[in-house]
Amino acid sequence: MWKLGWVALVAVMMFAAGCGGDDGGARSAAGFGANEGDESLPSDVEDMVGDMVEEIMEGGDVEDVVEDAMESAEAMAEAFGGDGTGRVEIFDETIDFVSEICISSFGSFVIEGLGETSDGTPVWVSIDSSVESREQLLEFLDEEMVETLYGDAETIRSASVSVDFGRSELFGGAPDDQPEFTASIDYFVGEAELILEVSGSSVSGSGQARDLNYVVGEWDDRFPFTFQAGCS
Repeated sequence: MWKLGWVALVAVMMFAAGCGGDDGGARSAAGFGANEGDESLPSDVEDMVGDMVEEIMEGGDVEDVVEDAMESAEAMAEAFGGDGTGRVEIFDETIDFVSEICISSFGSFVIEGLGETSDGTPVWVSIDSSVESREQLLEFLDEEMVETLYGDAETIRSASVSVDFGRSELFGGAPDDQPEFTASIDYFVGEAELILEVSGSSVSGSGQARDLNYVVGEWDDRFPFTFQAGCS
């Protein structure tokens, strides 16, 4: 139901926490709140995420917990979202978009923003990428699970790109009669769908997307696309 992924949610929380301190230290312009070279997760963000997990484990309604977290993330995004732009070429359309969220911090990149097709149809573009170390994963998963999911990898990258035709809001959804293109890198799908490179405060790549709404293709159909975006 929610179109802003968990990576984006946590990244927004990380960014807000990183900006919230009063240590007088220099901040990285590209990192929007991260100290240069610092990829550690702030303890107050760990507490926020931990509280969410604990509430769910104690029987809290998952949708309610996520809804509360999303409301907090939306407020943070409005306050600290940063400026960014990007371009996606897909399905014979070149779509330029402007960000509502643009964050490059702690080894992650997130951009979400609105563009439109040549005939004025709104298009919401979401790009996120995160890198986690094996050590970080072991804080939440046991060794056997990490081994099953990621083998002996010491660094794990997850990423996704979605291009939702007809959608115009951060917390909205694509209409059923419009294509909802998506591609990802994860341990279920593998890397075939998406090639992505993050360089400082910019990201670029290409891939083969599916249409989750089956408007222009079935599950096995793929649609080539390219993209680039950056935070300023």
